[in-house]
Amino acid sequence: MDKRMRRIELKQRVTLQDAEATVTRLGAAPEDLGALVVDLSDAVDIEIGAGVRIGNALRRYASFGLEVFVPPYKNEGWDKYFSRHWSLLTRSGLGLAIATHATRIVASNNQVSDAFRKYYLDEYGETSQNLVIKKNIHEVVSINADDRDAFAMTFYSYLPKVNVHPGAFNRGDLATLIDLCREGVLNVRDHAFRKPLPSNTKILSYCSLRYYQDISGISAGMGPLAPYLDRLHKQHDEKRGGISGYLELIVNDDGVGVAGRQSQSQEIYWGPKGREEEVLLDALRKGASIKPVVMDAIVRGDPGYGFSIMADSLRRLNGFASLRTGRYLSVCDGTRRDPFSTAFSIAKGRSSMHLGYLPGTLIQALVPIRSPQGALELR
Repeated sequence: MDKRMRRIELKQRVTLQDAEATVTRLGAAPEDLGALVVDLSDAVDIEIGAGVRIGNALRRYASFGLEVFVPPYKNEGWDKYFSRHWSLLTRSGLGLAIATHATRIVASNNQVSDAFRKYYLDEYGETSQNLVIKKNIHEVVSINADDRDAFAMTFYSYLPKVNVHPGAFNRGDLATLIDLCREGVLNVRDHAFRKPLPSNTKILSYCSLRYYQDISGISAGMGPLAPYLDRLHKQHDEKRGGISGYLELIVNDDGVGVAGRQSQSQEIYWGPKGREEEVLLDALRKGASIKPVVMDAIVRGDPGYGFSIMADSLRRLNGFASLRTGRYLSVCDGTRRDPFSTAFSIAKGRSSMHLGYLPGTLIQALVPIRSPQGALELR
């Protein structure tokens, strides 16, 4: 692959397949990186799960010159502009990624870099209609995840902002939900910007909450959901209990990634896939942690159980999660009860065989809401 400026143009509807194809095109080895132009000027819809993948892939091009064309700007004021393109720029995760990493941002042939960055990095708050997003969770000052009680109070306050009353979960399930989110945040804090990632690397990290009454539109972005949904609805039919909606949790960073962190080598992403798979599986098993070896992050109690705690939480909640990192997609299906379903396992389907290198770690989880409640129809 040569170092001439690359140009990627995305069409009106950006699907998950488009995103993965883009990730593959951008997954070059470090010596082959160069300037990049990404044209989103025609995009009007981005499938769930697609934007965050493209956003993570952009991080490695920031230092070489990254120019992004966003949808045309009309003289209507920035607030109206961003509101009109909400699903494209904000809900997809692309807005934050572009603001963080792009060298130059263009709309209607005008450079809008300063206004764009000011909005997303300074003015854009944590909450909006049916969306809570907490930025820069790899920084200690962003969110207090070390103190479980403090984290629980913060999480508890977020639920009504996505139209989910805390009473939708019993006390035990609410505590489990908090543990699921907290472990994801702690994983980012402890690993995302640590060795072997160069210390001067600028990364983006965030966690978000969102409510769905219907998840038909999210299926493609989450991996093999169909068997999970079949089991979930069968179990609830047998218990004569309905599902009133789903809570989506995303914990994402575009940093070192699981295999790179566990192996202490970024080169693992351009070597044999079998070696990366071996290291990834090692990182996902109970009790495996690189922290006591490298001693560059807080060691709490008995480390190495973060992914196991998340998997146990998903089982208790009958939830589902996908983990996209490096060249692999792993899933955890909380409705399974067989002996081999107690943790995240690598997806082996056709769509998972030829994935490109995705920087960082993307966890996307769905938790069914069983209690009847008023809900905001999104689709």
